[in-house]
Amino acid sequence: MPKRHYRDITEIPSDELCRVIRVTKAVAMAVIKALNAPGVRIVQNNGAEAGQVIFHLHFHVIPMAGHVVGRHYLTEEEGREVSELLSKAVKEVLSSMG
Repeated sequence: MPKRHYRDITEIPSDELCRVIRVTKAVAMAVIKALNAPGVRIVQNNGAEAGQVIFHLHFHVIPMAGHVVGRHYLTEEEGREVSELLSKAVKEVLSSMG
């Protein structure tokens, strides 16, 4: 996400937000490709009342496969595997986007 600090979406200049959204799109495409996810949910919270707990602008890209109840926690081994798959896929997607 942005290297400069912005507390939430209301603080970031529009031109920089466009770059952040471009990377978010690449991550979403990589998640779909690398994890064979049929869909993704993209979430961005603004303010504690909205669920923001890290007060630096960022987006959550969550792989979805139908209606999900609860959260799936990865084992350490699964986490490493997913990290490697996503790292490779993000690089491929970004290079194809130009």
